[in-house]
Amino acid sequence: MAMDGSGRVRIIDIAKRVGVSSASVTKVLSGGLPSIRVCREKADMIRAAAKEMHYRPNLIAKTLVGGKSHLIGAFIDSYASDTYFEILSSLYIELRRHGYNLLIREGHDSISDIIDAYHTFVQYGVDGMIILSHNYINLNGDSLSLPNINRVMFLEKPNIEGACYVDIDFVGAIENGVKHLIQTGRKRLGLIIPDIKSSTIITRRQGFERGVATAADRLECGLVHVSGSFMPSLEEFEQQYHEFIAPNRLDGLLLLEDNRAAGMVRTCRNHGMRIPEDIALIGFGNTLFSRFMNPSLTTFGIDTVQCGGELVRLILQLIDDISPSAIPPSVILPQIIVRESTVGHN
Repeated sequence: MAMDGSGRVRIIDIAKRVGVSSASVTKVLSGGLPSIRVCREKADMIRAAAKEMHYRPNLIAKTLVGGKSHLIGAFIDSYASDTYFEILSSLYIELRRHGYNLLIREGHDSISDIIDAYHTFVQYGVDGMIILSHNYINLNGDSLSLPNINRVMFLEKPNIEGACYVDIDFVGAIENGVKHLIQTGRKRLGLIIPDIKSSTIITRRQGFERGVATAADRLECGLVHVSGSFMPSLEEFEQQYHEFIAPNRLDGLLLLEDNRAAGMVRTCRNHGMRIPEDIALIGFGNTLFSRFMNPSLTTFGIDTVQCGGELVRLILQLIDDISPSAIPPSVILPQIIVRESTVGHN
């Protein structure tokens, strides 16, 4: 089989196989070239040869002549929670339904990683980009600024004027978590968040404080504890128990993620606390293990299929040259999933 040194089948290789010009092959396989005419018999032969030779178009070359690459770039933080990788999976499946492929870049805790990914995607000639992780605030003194956002979609509202995004209503979710704890008779509530500058953490704090303020007449206290790293150790859980939970006699607690809630379940039990009789705990993420814990964990779940579908729906509008500022954002509210860690055994 004739091909170049890279092993890639070229237009000229198909042309030699069929006995036609390269222009005829280009006309049949990628359209364009209105001055070239190819009869049906030759066109069928060209398509058959391309299939037999496992021809794949050069996407970059195609975009240089004004065509679409049918390639979408996606950036995700390598330390993102399972929920974000599930959204990425749903995104891939939905894009494939629309005939698009996905190019993925990862980074961690760095705005410059996002900017580097943006330029890489541009070099590959993608039709659009989806930024799943970008909510670092003043991290390392950086701020996110992209040359052009006309075909860039964000998960969660970015600090960029006129950007197109699908937002996750963390404020509303955590406020609902506070309401649930109050409905189960809790009066001394706490929220533990890590000391990290991230909009998702800030909005969860806002939701907690709003929920506490709304129900102030039914609560004895609603306290926030900023402590620990993104990946807490058992020692940090112990410290949080002794510095926050025990002295404030908390009977209801919200945590950033399910793995943190699982660690705190263990810590509270080690100190003789019963769950949920003495303290009720709520995680976030609806990870697989959360339903198999003992007690099973009350948590929040994001509809990742819906989220992926909305991201694709909006990025396709951007690809159709609709202005980002003309596309209303889509907002997804995480739903509370009530289990034994707040209501006990049924």
